[in-house]
Amino acid sequence: MKFNFSMFTYGAKTLDEYKKVKSEIISDNKIRLNFYSILSALALIICFINSFFDNTALENRYLYLLVAVVMAVISVLTSRPIKMSEKLIDISMYSFMEIYYLASIILATEIHPEEPPISFVVLLFVVPLLFTCVPINTNIMLIVNVILYFILAFQTQTPEMLRFNALDVLIYSFLSIVISTYTMCIKIDRYILMNKNIELSKTDQLTGLPNRRCFELNVEELKKEELEPNLYIFMFDINGLKETNDKYGHGAGDCLIKAAADSIQNIFGPYGTSYRIGGDEFMTIASLPIEPSDVETRLVEETEKYTGLFGEKLSISMGVEKITSIEIIDKTIKEVDVRMYENKRRFYESNGIDRRKP
Repeated sequence: MKFNFSMFTYGAKTLDEYKKVKSEIISDNKIRLNFYSILSALALIICFINSFFDNTALENRYLYLLVAVVMAVISVLTSRPIKMSEKLIDISMYSFMEIYYLASIILATEIHPEEPPISFVVLLFVVPLLFTCVPINTNIMLIVNVILYFILAFQTQTPEMLRFNALDVLIYSFLSIVISTYTMCIKIDRYILMNKNIELSKTDQLTGLPNRRCFELNVEELKKEELEPNLYIFMFDINGLKETNDKYGHGAGDCLIKAAADSIQNIFGPYGTSYRIGGDEFMTIASLPIEPSDVETRLVEETEKYTGLFGEKLSISMGVEKITSIEIIDKTIKEVDVRMYENKRRFYESNGIDRRKP
C-alpha cells in the first residue's frame, strides 16, 4: 500500500474514495458502538458494585457509575430499532471515545496522581482501534487529550512523578498515532476494495450499465420506499440483433448493444436508472417530468444517429407502464414485458420480416 497525504487524512487515496464507502463504515461503526457500549456499561456496573466490597476501588466508585450511565445512554441510542443519522452516529462514537479518555485522565491526575497512568496509556492504544475512523479525527482527539493530561498532571503530580510519566505518555501517544493511522488505512482500503467488488458484481461489463442482479436488488429496495410521482418502468429490446450477429459477426452485435445502451442512457439518465438485464434487453425505472411518448420520440431520434461499421442501423422496441402501486410492481414488470413484445412484433410485421425463418 502506497501512502500519501490523503491517506493520513481520510484513510483513503482521495476524499471521493472515502465518501463512496462512508455509509458502510458508519453503519458498521454503529453496530460496534452498540456492542462496546453495552459491554462497557455492564463491566462498569460490576466495578461500581465491587467498590462497596473493595476499599481500593472506593475512590473510583462514582466515576464508574457516571461512565456506566453514559455508556447505557449510548447503547440505547444505537440499538437497532432506533434510526440515527450518520452525523449522530459519529457524534455518539467520538463521545464514547472521549468519555474513556477523560475517565482515564481523571484517574491518572485527580484520583491517583501518585501512580503511573497505566489506564490512560493503555487507552491511547486501544480506543483508536475500536472503530473505523478518519485518521485525522482520532489523531487530533488523541493529541488534545494528551495535552489535557499534561495540563492536569502539572497541577496534581509531583515534579518527579511528572517527569517519570511524561516520557511514557509521549512515546505511547506517538506510537498510537502511527499504528492507528496505518490500521485505519488498511481497514478503509478493505472497504474500498469490497465496494469495488460489489459494484463489479452489479455492473454489465460490455455496456457499463447496472446488470440484472442490480435491477432485482433495486426493485426490492423500491418496494420498501414511498412511491415517487410519475414513476414509470420501461423495457427495451434491440430489433434485428440476431440478423446482425449472423451477417456481420458478434463484434458488430456487441457494437449494436453498446450503442443501444448509450442511447437509452443519454435519454433516460437524467430521470432514472437503466439496466441491461439480458442479451439485447434493457430496463429503465424513471420518474418523468414529461409524457412517456415524448421520451420515446427522443429515443427514436437518438437511435437514428447510429450507423455501424457495415452500415447497420439501430432500432429499439419499447414498452412502458406507469407504476401505480409499489405492491403490484412485479405485475407491472410483466405487463411492460408484454407491451414491449407487442411493439416488437408490430415492428417485424411492418417491415415484412418473418422471424420464424432460420
